Amino acid sequence: MKLKLIINTKYPEKLIKKFNQQEKFWFNKYILPVLTNKNKIIPLQKLNKISIIKDIYHLVIHPQILFLAYCKIAQNSKIESLAFGERSYSYIEKNYGIKTQLIENYSLAKLIYLHSYLKKDIDNEKPTRPIGTTSLTKFCYNNKFYFQNKNFLEISNIDNCIVQECIKLVLKEIYPTDLIFQDNYSSMDVLKKIKKYSKYSKKFTFVLKGYFQYNLISRKSIIETLQRNIQDKKFLNLLKIYIFDIKSNCRCQRPLKNLFFNIYFYQFDSYIEKDIKKLPDIIKIKTDIFYIRYQNNWLIISNGNNIFTLLIKNKIQTWSLTQLMPQKILIQNFQKNWVCFLGFAFKYKMDKLLITVDKNKIINFFKNQGFLNSNKNNKSMEKSSWARFSDFEIIKIYSQIIIEIFNYYIYNINHKKEIYWIYYIIKTSCAKTLSMKHKLHTMNNIFLKYGKNLTVFNLEGKKISFPSLQELQDIST
Repeated sequence: MKLKLIINTKYPEKLIKKFNQQEKFWFNKYILPVLTNKNKIIPLQKLNKISIIKDIYHLVIHPQILFLAYCKIAQNSKIESLAFGERSYSYIEKNYGIKTQLIENYSLAKLIYLHSYLKKDIDNEKPTRPIGTTSLTKFCYNNKFYFQNKNFLEISNIDNCIVQECIKLVLKEIYPTDLIFQDNYSSMDVLKKIKKYSKYSKKFTFVLKGYFQYNLISRKSIIETLQRNIQDKKFLNLLKIYIFDIKSNCRCQRPLKNLFFNIYFYQFDSYIEKDIKKLPDIIKIKTDIFYIRYQNNWLIISNGNNIFTLLIKNKIQTWSLTQLMPQKILIQNFQKNWVCFLGFAFKYKMDKLLITVDKNKIINFFKNQGFLNSNKNNKSMEKSSWARFSDFEIIKIYSQIIIEIFNYYIYNINHKKEIYWIYYIIKTSCAKTLSMKHKLHTMNNIFLKYGKNLTVFNLEGKKISFPSLQELQDIST
């Protein structure tokens, strides 16, 4: 019996006749309680009552946790369509690298087998490696031991995906609940926080901006961070299997990587909350401090003077050097300079927070993608590699690019000069690509051929046009 069918059935109790004896037992004892009340998962509730130094591995492989993990995966497996009907990848396909069909066909019998597979070596010192991986060889480099695959095959399969989701569920119960651990926490949430703070705070003056380099974070440091709260050897050994692959794309996939890094960076979050934010009280000045972090980028905004901001910078650099990792920290005047963060540029002027597009980041992106000349004039250019496509496909691809950019920016900025420049670059690049394909001397000739909105028809008579600014605003609503 497919688990997706059990989840989507309105009355799953009616399916019990189709189960064998073992599946009936699992359905009644483990599956049905999760379906009826997902907020009261007994194994996760036990986590708050028991000591976290033992029995965590038993909870990870508990049947209810395994099924709950599958439910979360199934929820994120829906494939949404981009504009004009082109298929996009689901969250699971992008982050775990598994096909949606594998999720659709996963059965209760396979989940039972996965449970028995993980439970098989539960009394051994090390748990069984995740299904879908091959054996690992141990090798030494710079007096440190690492694990390496011996001709691994399909690493990112559904079983491995379920195990990682189980680990995420348990780790989120162990560590303090915070938005940084939520899968749906995005740059838009960060932007909302900055806007909210600007309404209730006094005038912004200075900003501290910093970032952590992922490649400087050692596996050993992540393991040591986890060991401060977790002393279950079986669970730690399971985590090490993934941590040793954290800088590759083998077993440890993006969601679990992000969780490991967030747990590691949580030390920095705690330091800011417990020490830095108390500085105004210690030195007896009235200053507000606002801190926000998204992944490895962070900002501290205050209405203090330059001396106070420099004090914060020195304290953070000293602490980071001894406790975490060295990092570069930049001080910027929020009223004189644009502060770039997460693709946006911020400036506090006339008691108002101005938000626009980080133009330098867009320019670098466009140059890397071949939409802009690499010289300093920043003029649009044709994409010669796309000239082999039909006119309909070329306009369709360019339209999707500008729609995605507008969806990200248009209703989050109040200074729109740069977004109109982006629209011009993408549209003229599209026109130049079509002109090159048809061997026309100027892009004006292609506008004469297809009109100002570049309207074409495919062989089936379907019409497509490059969207106007008004159409883009309507699509983004």
